[in-house]
Amino acid sequence: MKSSKRLSILAVWVLAAVCAAQQQPGVTPPQQGNPPPPTKSPQELTPPIQPKITPVPTPPVITLPPPPGQPVAGPMITAEDAAQVGLKHQPQIAIARAAIRAAHGNVLIAEQSLLPNGTVGGGFTNEYALPIFGGTRGTSLLSSGFSANVSVSQLIFDFGRTLDAVHQAEAQERAATFGLTTTESDTVYQVKQSFYNYAQAIQSIHVAEANLKDRQDNLALAQAQLNAGLGAPADVVTAQTNVAAATVQLTTARNTAALDEITLAMNMGIDPRTP
Repeated sequence: MKSSKRLSILAVWVLAAVCAAQQQPGVTPPQQGNPPPPTKSPQELTPPIQPKITPVPTPPVITLPPPPGQPVAGPMITAEDAAQVGLKHQPQIAIARAAIRAAHGNVLIAEQSLLPNGTVGGGFTNEYALPIFGGTRGTSLLSSGFSANVSVSQLIFDFGRTLDAVHQAEAQERAATFGLTTTESDTVYQVKQSFYNYAQAIQSIHVAEANLKDRQDNLALAQAQLNAGLGAPADVVTAQTNVAAATVQLTTARNTAALDEITLAMNMGIDPRTP
């Protein structure tokens, strides 16, 4: 009886120990033959390697210098205003108008042959006797008189040559007039096209500036993560490359805008340095 009581007490004690061990979370009883690996304290862990990379300075903002002797910003104009300025100052339009005047002069010259032509002339004559061998000295007046003539001519028939020349000159005058209209239309088209190209270039500059700022922020983030031990050096190098590419893009956009501005001014017939 005593041995059976001892066995029952021992079994109850073992069962209580097993239940207490199962109630503790995260504790796993060691298996026989596989000792648990030794744990290291946080002080014994190897710290992450911090590469010595100097932060990349922020690239300077590229600005176009204002034209010499001109204000930084000029008045805002629309495409219609630019077209009106082009019609007023474009040299090609002045050349076309001069061609019309020259063609009209050729018409007047050709029409002169169809009208009667008259000429009037007059003169005064004196006749003197000059001694050659001996004789009296000096000269003697023999005769004097006035003369006048009047002539009138009218084209009657030349097989239509003069009339055809007049028609040709008139056709050339009409062609010069149509040439002026064509030049004006081309000027308006070129001015408006260059105006919208310049406006698009200005918007491209704004997009490139925003892109460069975003790339710079990404570079600062990558550098901060690297300094905190959470990033990789490759991320910083990639961010630097993106910043350089964005800088080149911004420079190209501003160069394109400057060229488009010069093209717009030339199509308008004004000084390219005008803002």
